[in-house]
Amino acid sequence: MGESAEAESVLPYTPSHTGRRSNVGYLGLTGVGFNDLWPLAVGVVACLALAIALFLGGQWPDGSWQGKTCVAALPAALGFGYLRCLVVGRPPHFKGDLWIAVRALRLDFIDPPWAGLPVWPRVWADLAETGGPERARDERTPLARKREAARG
Repeated sequence: MGESAEAESVLPYTPSHTGRRSNVGYLGLTGVGFNDLWPLAVGVVACLALAIALFLGGQWPDGSWQGKTCVAALPAALGFGYLRCLVVGRPPHFKGDLWIAVRALRLDFIDPPWAGLPVWPRVWADLAETGGPERARDERTPLARKREAARG
């Protein structure tokens, strides 16, 4: 019960695993917790519902089976894409910072980047909230920081 980490790492459990703690999350993806799997679960359920509607419900009678399969697989692919692009290998505050950055985007029609095409706007963002030397140590979510700022 009170064994140290050195004693745990010395004992080999298998010839290839030396007893160190594994860094693998769910589905073999590093950093994926159980709470991050909800988009994939919703995508799989929606995938099954679409497949039943397309193949058995006659929603797309003239379509080929390849097209129906691709359309039915889209929700599960989007759920897996969410895991792969926004969760795996990202710091805990990554999604919050990304949301702040998207909300901070502004279109400027007054000063276009190309004088020959004045309808093309300049895109800019004020990303001061998402950066700085303090941000690397900050593990709180942006919403929690705003609530603390509002209180104090």
